[in-house]
Amino acid sequence: MLNMVCSFRILILCISILLIGCKAEEIELRLSTKEIAQVIKNNPQEVRFQAEFSLLAEYDEEVKRTIKRVQEISEKYIEIEEFDVTQGNFGLKIEVEGLIPFVGPKSTATTSPWILKIQQNSEQGVLGKFSHKLIFGPSSTLDSYLAEVQAVNLMLSPARYQPVKFKIRNKSGHTLKILTGGVEIEGESKALLETSVGDRISLSMNGGIYDKTSAVIYINME
Repeated sequence: MLNMVCSFRILILCISILLIGCKAEEIELRLSTKEIAQVIKNNPQEVRFQAEFSLLAEYDEEVKRTIKRVQEISEKYIEIEEFDVTQGNFGLKIEVEGLIPFVGPKSTATTSPWILKIQQNSEQGVLGKFSHKLIFGPSSTLDSYLAEVQAVNLMLSPARYQPVKFKIRNKSGHTLKILTGGVEIEGESKALLETSVGDRISLSMNGGIYDKTSAVIYINME
């Protein structure tokens, strides 16, 4: 859904989030240096996401109707690729998959409640050597989306900020340098991480400050 800025074909994720009134266990976003280079040139892309949610509830008729209604609302804002609900021994497991809009500094308005975007970096000091910021967070459309969902049930209250894992592959031959903080890499927590991306890298940003703000990675492509 790129008439926006991005198309969380994703936001099925919303569905779950809303229903459960909580967060995804983690939203995994897969992108490459080729896509980053295109977005820096203001050529919007779509990147693949995966998310999983757990809900301590029976999949009864009321829950089914609520999920269906929220899904219908979500499809007005984003494209949904896969949305699977399974009943286990300890409640429901909801697995979602799709595409999220990935946009640049000059992108126009989007229908997607959450987006991945690149902005030019104007910070000084140690951050000044990074030309752009990679940001995952809510868009200006989120409030409208939440209003429609809460009209179904006032108790549906998805979190504005979601835990995220960035899986970045270097597929373009560019040198990609990154700087970020409060991140987990290969099972190890880092207060501050500055590195170059070789073949690939996985960065998890979850809890703490990320309950209140968007995930940000400073980047420089050479």
